[in-house]
This record gives sequence, C-alpha cells and structure tokens, in this order.
Amino acid sequence: MGFSVSAATAILFSSFLYLFMIIFGTVNTTYDTVSEADREEFDRMIERKQTEIELIDTNYSQNVVTITAHNAGSSTLDTSEIDVILDGVWASSNITSLLVNGESSDMWAPLEDLEIQISADNEPSRIKIITGSGNVIYGGM
Repeated sequence: MGFSVSAATAILFSSFLYLFMIIFGTVNTTYDTVSEADREEFDRMIERKQTEIELIDTNYSQNVVTITAHNAGSSTLDTSEIDVILDGVWASSNITSLLVNGESSDMWAPLEDLEIQISADNEPSRIKIITGSGNVIYGGM
C-alpha cells in the first residue's frame, strides 16, 4: 500500500504539472496575440488622427474624372491603399493615373498634392476618397 500511494501521488503531481504547462502556454499565447492586436489598433488610431486630406479640385472631361487632393496631415500615405467612390459606386478599379506632385509615386507625403484620374462614363455629382487609415473626404463636381 505504501508504494501505490507514492506512485499515485507522483502521477497526479506530474499530471497537474503537465496540465498547468498547457494552460499557461495557451493563456500566454492568447495574451500575446491580444496585446499585438491592441498595439496595431493604437498605431492605426494614431495614423488616422495624423491624416488629413483636402479636396482641391475636380474636373470631368472626355470620360475622365480628374481629382486633385492635398495631404494636409502629418502622416505619409500609401497611394495604393486609396479608394475612390463616385456617386456611391466603387471606382478604384477604374483609376488610370495616380500622380504625386506630377510624378508617379507610391507614397503621398505631407504637403504634397495627389492627382487621381479615373475613367467614367458620366460626370459624377458626388466623390468620396478613402485613405488606407480609413479617413474619408467628401466632395462634388
């Protein structure tokens, strides 16, 4: 009887230790994942607060809408993440040209102007530009 009690105690102790390691590993991984998501959300929030764009000019000529916008914020924006909506219809797939200060560029730095040319069948009455951080600017023709 003395050996079986010791063996059972050793088995239970090692089982609890193994169970604790599994639970601790799972909780630690979950905490790291949630912490990383919180950091990413905070970075997006900071970028959103530092982003400000202004609509300077819009023009429609020969089935092409030309939109000129100014980056008045303090964050550099990725032009590939810019979406345009014309009269409630997503038109980013119809973008024919993106020029930053007259040159093709993937980055739109503060105090620079972005010219977007979009092929369109009709002159739109409403324009919406959405940046990668989720900032939106509304305008019209």
